[in-house]
Amino acid sequence: MEAGWLAGQRGWLDLPSRHVGEWLCDRSRGCRHRLGVRQPGLGRCDSLHRSGQCSLAGARAAVGFAQPGRGEAAAAVRRRAIGRLGPNPRRMGREPETLRMITVYGFSPSGNCHKVKLLLEQLGRDYNWIETNSAIGETRTPAFLDKNPNGRVPIIELDDGRVLAESNAILCWLAEGTAFLPADSWQKAQALSWLFFEQYSHEPYIAVARFICGWTPGDSPRRADLPKLRERGHAALAVMEKHLASNPWFTGAAYGIADIALYAYTCVAPHGGIALDAYPALRDWLARVEATSSFVPPPAPDAQAQALIDQSS
Repeated sequence: MEAGWLAGQRGWLDLPSRHVGEWLCDRSRGCRHRLGVRQPGLGRCDSLHRSGQCSLAGARAAVGFAQPGRGEAAAAVRRRAIGRLGPNPRRMGREPETLRMITVYGFSPSGNCHKVKLLLEQLGRDYNWIETNSAIGETRTPAFLDKNPNGRVPIIELDDGRVLAESNAILCWLAEGTAFLPADSWQKAQALSWLFFEQYSHEPYIAVARFICGWTPGDSPRRADLPKLRERGHAALAVMEKHLASNPWFTGAAYGIADIALYAYTCVAPHGGIALDAYPALRDWLARVEATSSFVPPPAPDAQAQALIDQSS
């Protein structure tokens, strides 16, 4: 009777199932319960003794258990149990993480880096920005490679020293538990599918064409790749146009991180010689993104990069 009652109260007490059996041992001195939990009073020479049983018995004695039907005493026991065993990790939120100071290592002209800045601004999060120019090798220094052996920006570093690389992984971590990432598992998976699309079918062509046009010399052999990059960039934009013909956003029913990820390089596709004239639904979507609260536009290319872009058109 008591055993059934206590088992029913285990979830209320936030105690794992083993504590139920241990309580029964305390209640059944002189016998071994059928669950196999040893009575705390046995000596080490006993054949049923288990290592560490004495320390468990001491912990149980410190925690204590309430008698069934005594509400006030049970409440006191629960408070003592939580104090002894700590909070249930399944109920712990992410609030402490949102209070941590974030340092972003990024190159401002990079769309991948701008994704992170845009989300941080729209979340209202405080952060430090350390400009890290990948075009002149600042991501290949020993100090940077110690943080990210892959030698790429962006990365974020928390105030406890943890580092996270890859722009879309950073977006997911920042957006978890916010309106920028759907809570519904299906909608979340749809948003993630567009993040993968962006990295595999969009960014490798549109972003690379832009980089070649604006940040490599006019006689760079890489410019021979531009026709193929532009062709595949247009193919990615056509996929987006088809989706946008019947959907306002890429992150489910509302604006979110998939839109931020795809916006970053789509809006500057013309820098790589990929015009947006043939995509009316996409251009309307760009305008909707730019109308969102706390939107931050990407910086314009500097004079040298703009001159190279103009020559490449």
